[in-house]
Amino acid sequence: MRFTVVASFLFLVLTLQPAAAQSESAQEPEANPGRPTVSTPATLTPGGYLQFETGFVPAYDSPEFLSRYSFNEVIKLTVAPRLEFMASAEPVAHFTADGTSANRVADIFLGAQSMLYRGEGAKPTLSVSYFHRAYDGGAPEFDYGSPTNSFLALASADVKGFHYDGNVFFTELAQGPVRRGQFGQSLTISHSFMKRFTLSGEV
Repeated sequence: MRFTVVASFLFLVLTLQPAAAQSESAQEPEANPGRPTVSTPATLTPGGYLQFETGFVPAYDSPEFLSRYSFNEVIKLTVAPRLEFMASAEPVAHFTADGTSANRVADIFLGAQSMLYRGEGAKPTLSVSYFHRAYDGGAPEFDYGSPTNSFLALASADVKGFHYDGNVFFTELAQGPVRRGQFGQSLTISHSFMKRFTLSGEV
């Protein structure tokens, strides 16, 4: 059996990132970003607000490419207290493969997340989400592939000053007529300090 080490799942991300936006008044909602981590929070974004999460992903020496650089965008909109719609896309992917370089729009995913249980403090918030690949731009993929359908179970909570987001992935990969299941887990633990930054690690 071939085991593939996927950097975005297995390496520890030690990064400084701005903490959630601080409210100037009790009436203003706080942002609920899920990036730069792989794990997605089980909690939903503030109702009625579009939230944009923008990132950049460099990758090298995968079976389908020599190098690949892409911008990715995740857009979230909570339309009900327990329902959030999401779109994830790579508007631009620049890659070098087979001795040539090109730019191309990559995958676009559409999905939704539903909160099953609203936790508080150490009691975790529990949610489920579903994504479907709505568009395949044909850009080279990472060695673990892009799922056609993806189902996630999510849990988030705060324990003794630390916050964690845990996900379990159930995905379907397709290559021609062949379809296979792929499963994985991710866990992000973070701690805020100085009220402006968060230190996070992920496996």
